[in-house]
Amino acid sequence: MQNKICLLISCFASALISHTYAQTPSLSKLEIAKGDTYVVDSKNQLLVDTLIMHDKATIVFNPALYGVLEAKAAYIGKKCTITSKGKNGQDGTGNEHGEDGADGGNLTLTLHFVELQDLTIDTRGGDGGKGVNGKNGQRGMESTTYKVTTRDAKGKMVSSIVSHPGTSGTAGGNATDGGSGGNGGNTMLVYSTTGFIPIFNSKRGHNNITLLYYAGKDGFTGKPGEGGYQSYDGDVVYKEPKPAHDGRIRLIDKNAKVVQSSTRPQ
Repeated sequence: MQNKICLLISCFASALISHTYAQTPSLSKLEIAKGDTYVVDSKNQLLVDTLIMHDKATIVFNPALYGVLEAKAAYIGKKCTITSKGKNGQDGTGNEHGEDGADGGNLTLTLHFVELQDLTIDTRGGDGGKGVNGKNGQRGMESTTYKVTTRDAKGKMVSSIVSHPGTSGTAGGNATDGGSGGNGGNTMLVYSTTGFIPIFNSKRGHNNITLLYYAGKDGFTGKPGEGGYQSYDGDVVYKEPKPAHDGRIRLIDKNAKVVQSSTRPQ
């Protein structure tokens, strides 16, 4: 895969091939206009004889359910997307942490490409929301010492030192932690083509399939508020981390009967 993905021969999650969709009716043709989005129905399964995706067309699966797409003849334009990407977490508010990103959904795609320009298959986990910054405390006033010169009763210049004790500020507010990223979803792509070889994760825009399957990024931790004079800075209120993992990819070339599995590039 053009040195973009490390290929491994391995067993893959049997769940990716165990789902049945016999009860889902098949469409004879689905054509998605340029720039339009097609949302798969509540069963999260789409079976079609002829699939036409014009430039920048998108098919959206519900990441909370297992997704299945089968097309006996697929015509894919430029910058098209099939996605079950997890939703990004909301940023924290008040004293709340950033929300965790949702997991990307698992997909099984069985496609015969008649024409292929540029297709992205996106099962990434959602990014965690940002934590809240702590508010700065009231600054207060530092103690000061200054010299005052006055005339005494005899008219002589007399200097004295005046001290002002200052007033304490208030403590800085606590910050909160960002949300954890969601897990990347697994993808199994069973494919065949008519007269060309697809290229995976290449910058070339023709016959290209880009696979995105990474865990979401953790949200940024908030910055504690600064304390005023003679007061403390705030702290960060951390939450239990939720480790996330990348999805897995399984590619099956029906013509060559080649099985390739992949993990994140090293």
